[in-house]
Amino acid sequence: MSKAAVQASKAGIGIGGWLFVFWVMSFPLINFYIVAELSIDNLLVPVLIVFWLFFQGQRQAKVRWSRMIVILLVYLVGIGLEHRLYQGGLPFGYALWTVFRDAGYFILPILYITDRETFRKSSGAIMIVAMAGSVTAILVSLGYLRLDYIRIQDTRVGIEALPKATGVFRNFGDVALLAAYTVLALMAYDARELPFRLGTKLGKSVVVFCLFLGLLGTQSRNMLVSMIVAVPAYAFFNHLAKVSPQKRQDYLIGAFTVAAVGAVLMMFFSAGIINLLTNIGGGDAADTAQTRLESYDQAKTLFGEAFVAGIAYSSPGRINLAELVHNLWIGLYLRGGIISVLSMAFFFVYAMRSVFSVMMVDPRNKEAKILGAFIVCAVAATMFFPAGSLIYWFMLGMIMTVSVTPLSSKDAGPVTARGQTAVQRKRRVLM
Repeated sequence: MSKAAVQASKAGIGIGGWLFVFWVMSFPLINFYIVAELSIDNLLVPVLIVFWLFFQGQRQAKVRWSRMIVILLVYLVGIGLEHRLYQGGLPFGYALWTVFRDAGYFILPILYITDRETFRKSSGAIMIVAMAGSVTAILVSLGYLRLDYIRIQDTRVGIEALPKATGVFRNFGDVALLAAYTVLALMAYDARELPFRLGTKLGKSVVVFCLFLGLLGTQSRNMLVSMIVAVPAYAFFNHLAKVSPQKRQDYLIGAFTVAAVGAVLMMFFSAGIINLLTNIGGGDAADTAQTRLESYDQAKTLFGEAFVAGIAYSSPGRINLAELVHNLWIGLYLRGGIISVLSMAFFFVYAMRSVFSVMMVDPRNKEAKILGAFIVCAVAATMFFPAGSLIYWFMLGMIMTVSVTPLSSKDAGPVTARGQTAVQRKRRVLM
């Protein structure tokens, strides 16, 4: 390990890194407004951007700007369409505001997570946020916590005193993403690698117990499915460390093919999957499933019109369908057409390609394993909720860190005379 790597290791993540971690841990307050309709995490976004511009020179040097520019261009074109920035139908000022607001949550992880230590501290913060969403959901369900914006529905677990409820987060999809990532971090890291003692046996037990309470409180099928998908997805990437280098590429190509085909099949057979999941639980599960299936049928009648740039926002019913249909990809297609769909798909494919590149030369890289498996979880989760929330954009930014941020020298071996580690040089060739 070089002297620079040792010094970086001793320095930790610095003030900027801890400010970023604090921002992540403020997400449970995302619906508690301080100024107008701005919460503490909203207000911290410009603070973090300014701090990064003027005081984070080392992090700036680690960002691969050519890739960052590509990602930003795809975002502005595809997501600008999705937010109705060009087509009309929504006030231009509001559309422009949402584009830049979401961009902040998307970009900040890419700018600040430039080393493993920051990644792991941030992962610990995400776990705490997932626990907060889970615990508050069960408290609301039991009647011990009341929030102005909560949703309570009939029980799905057959216990009348335990209705289905939201906690500090307004939608179940966000909790599903956070829970899936938490499961992956629990499987990947040990006591020395996670902050706040979350990696100890006691810490992991508490996290698992909180997630279980979250399942009872939210009774979310998406949360259950996302957590289940996380286990075999991580097991696959973990298995790559045991495979010979000659077979590793074949495994990765095969996995990508299966994932791509699986995503397409889930899209076409989502109605059947929802019918299957309807049998999990009771209460109004069948009614909500039927409502979703009806919205899919309505969306299909508009597919021809939506192809170029989304449907015309000519009535409140059309706007509600495009923005609230419980499938990210169908919603993207209705709002922004095929370009928005391809733009979002680009993010996942581009990130997975980078994960594969890391795994080819460093199959024991835990961060690559987590992100590779989380991409699978995120794609599965987006089949069953609208996404597009600030939590969603933040988690997508976490995924993209593997594309823009190189491995640190302390992670990848000694630095050569040209200032690059062996792993970084191999990745340049692969990518």
